[in-house]
Amino acid sequence: MSSTEKMDAAAGVVYHIRLSPTENSSRPRVRLGKVTKKQADTARTHIEQLIACKRTGSTMPPATAQWLVTLDSVTRSRLNALGLLNGDRSSEDDILVGAWAADYIEKRTDIKPRTRQNMTQARAFLMEFLEDDLPLSRFTPGHADDFRLFLLRKGQAEATVRRRCKRSKQFFAAAIKHGHISTNPFDGVQTSNVANVERRVFVERATVETVMEACPDEQWKLIFALARYGGLRIPSEIQGLRWMDIDWAQKRFTVHCPKTEHIEGKKHRVIPLFPELVPHIAAWQRQRRPGEELVFPTLVKRSNLREHALRIIRKAGLKPWTRVFQNLRASRETELVEDFPIHVVTAWLGNSPETAIKHYLSVRDTHFERAAEDGAAEILDRFWTYSGHTMDDKGCQALTGKNDNPAEALVLEGIDSESQSKAISGKSLLAPPRGVEPLFPG
Repeated sequence: MSSTEKMDAAAGVVYHIRLSPTENSSRPRVRLGKVTKKQADTARTHIEQLIACKRTGSTMPPATAQWLVTLDSVTRSRLNALGLLNGDRSSEDDILVGAWAADYIEKRTDIKPRTRQNMTQARAFLMEFLEDDLPLSRFTPGHADDFRLFLLRKGQAEATVRRRCKRSKQFFAAAIKHGHISTNPFDGVQTSNVANVERRVFVERATVETVMEACPDEQWKLIFALARYGGLRIPSEIQGLRWMDIDWAQKRFTVHCPKTEHIEGKKHRVIPLFPELVPHIAAWQRQRRPGEELVFPTLVKRSNLREHALRIIRKAGLKPWTRVFQNLRASRETELVEDFPIHVVTAWLGNSPETAIKHYLSVRDTHFERAAEDGAAEILDRFWTYSGHTMDDKGCQALTGKNDNPAEALVLEGIDSESQSKAISGKSLLAPPRGVEPLFPG
């Protein structure tokens, strides 16, 4: 027979019903919470009736059926988890969040291992947040908002929080399709991808060359080269790279894309054989063993190259940058868009212009320097035009420090002599001074 257990808790005295070994070999407890001893004994009696009905297949007594109706859904879900409510149709509405998410992940045989891992992590955080599992029907939008705050308090970045919430939203969307719930509690939670600019780093060529000098062999030099100069996704896109994919005559090579192979037309892409790649491919090819088809045969089952890459970077005397391989790929895309149309570059690197702009392309110091240098002459010319003077009668005077107008002199401060000379030698325009009259008649 089951037993009634009295326990002390922070909220006061609580009662559990513990099953006997003959009822369940693991002797689980059904927590009732803060109730009276009489109420706990009544619950024990009905639980014993449920166990008996399950064993014999008999009809549930009316008193027990009525007791189930009055139960809160949390207690009923605990009984359902023990398999005591299999014959109770009303229990179908009390499928637990954790159980549903686990079942959903298990059934998704169409997803990649990394996607499965991400879903499993999202479920683990969801269970940590809930502490005690909760029926799908009782998970509210308030729970979803609190879950987001819970992740933020754990120190997770905004982009990571959104991804966790997006996975959780998938669990409830599937429950809607199966008719278990009617609305998704995560509908009001931000789940769209957000760019984390703070983790974006442009890795200079000199830095990569220093790292490559510290590499232990030609294989690792080629891995860094394919990431930085080829823009490949590491490790997924180098694991399946074959020697036959490299077309020396056409100066291009084919890359198989596991991340996007489920999208029509995205199973593979063709990339130019960039000059920076040629010596490293050739050097590694000279060490190719007869009959080897894969460029990196030892990396077929090895997916985590990050730790080894970090050791090489430290060996080179450098401080590792964030997202080691991702930022190498992003640096290459930033370079390429300066020389080729963005639709061409994204076709080579396998993403979209929107994704490239949002998550890959960086604004470099050289962009500021070039903009300031190229725009200096135009700025000076515009200044003198608006002030109603030519460079001949006022410009030289301001540049030689003989200008009596401090405002005009201030504009020219900080502009280097080279830019000033460019402006002086440029074409000067004489425009009438602008007064208080309107620009257009009427």
